[in-house]
Amino acid sequence: MCRAAMNCRKKWGKVMRGSGKADVFVMLAHPVGHAKSPGIFNEIFEERGLDSLMVPLSCKPEEFETFWAGISAAENIRGVIISVPYKTRVFEKCSAAHDRAARVKSANSVRRLPDGGWYADNFDGVGFIDALVANGHVLAGKRVLQVGAGGAGASIAYCLAEAGAAHLRIADIETARAESLAGLVTEAFPQCRLEVGPANPAGFDMAVNATPVGMKPDDPLPLDVSHLTPAMTVVDIIMEPAETALLRAAREIGCAVQPGRPMMDHQVKGMSEFFDIDRRNYVHIAASTTQATFTYRDNTGSVLKTIVIPAEPASACIRRERESIGYFAAIHATATSSIRFEKPHSLSYQLDAFTSRPETLVSVASKIEERGSWLKSDETSGSLL
Repeated sequence: MCRAAMNCRKKWGKVMRGSGKADVFVMLAHPVGHAKSPGIFNEIFEERGLDSLMVPLSCKPEEFETFWAGISAAENIRGVIISVPYKTRVFEKCSAAHDRAARVKSANSVRRLPDGGWYADNFDGVGFIDALVANGHVLAGKRVLQVGAGGAGASIAYCLAEAGAAHLRIADIETARAESLAGLVTEAFPQCRLEVGPANPAGFDMAVNATPVGMKPDDPLPLDVSHLTPAMTVVDIIMEPAETALLRAAREIGCAVQPGRPMMDHQVKGMSEFFDIDRRNYVHIAASTTQATFTYRDNTGSVLKTIVIPAEPASACIRRERESIGYFAAIHATATSSIRFEKPHSLSYQLDAFTSRPETLVSVASKIEERGSWLKSDETSGSLL
């Protein structure tokens, strides 16, 4: 470390960010100038003393294939946040996905898998709902007008129905897209009445703008504000400007309003856990003269992939994918020194046995409260459900 860096570390007492070992994350959009995620995450990294960076990147749509090949080839990129217009195209590049992303075929966050592939998730709807609930809004039994059936809109529609909305009208300039989304949400949540119709809030309790309309000063209003009443709530997912023309008009009428920033704040919380930015969900293996083999199997016992951790003087680590429901990792190891497992923060269990005997891995059976199943083990192997 150079003298200047050492002096900086002594003065501020912080981990130097941007080293050669830094975790790199990317914010992808076109254009990307309006994106808030890089600033928000870099501030979090700074506050937590993490050697991590988030870089805003953009590319022309016709160059996406070349761009994504480069992102995948860059081994030190741990995760990507995706915005317009690439949520669907990035989802198509992923080998696995959370249900939230799979049902809308759209990703706003992806992270690197141990085999180099990508795992997709979508926090648009989750962030939207969590922000409303945090601000005291009740969704159960409500009638909601949603304008926009695109990437973010699709995720929000599913989550509104899931949260108990009684009636959801979807309005979109592409009627076929709105009809398709309404059909899919109805199939998943038949208790919610879905319809496709005009962007008229008359008769609804809440109106939601889930489109980019309102980002530019000369944009038209996304819905007919003449039918708003003071009893209604109006929500806009746009981050900038903080108060869109829609929210300003609604506030002047007397409506309760909610801007896009709270949704973003709750997405950031979910994304931070998804990316495991603190690296709490890593399994560490301390072994000096041997190797450990992680064998991923499906629920029939068939081997999906095997990852071998060779002997190293220092601890090796490998990410354990907790969202891969239906898979388990069967762990087999030999050691002349101890094997230590660090407890992941996401599951309620302990796996903290030690051994100095060769050809043996001793583990402790304890209940995994999240799944209600048991961690089984014997003298030579253990399995994580």
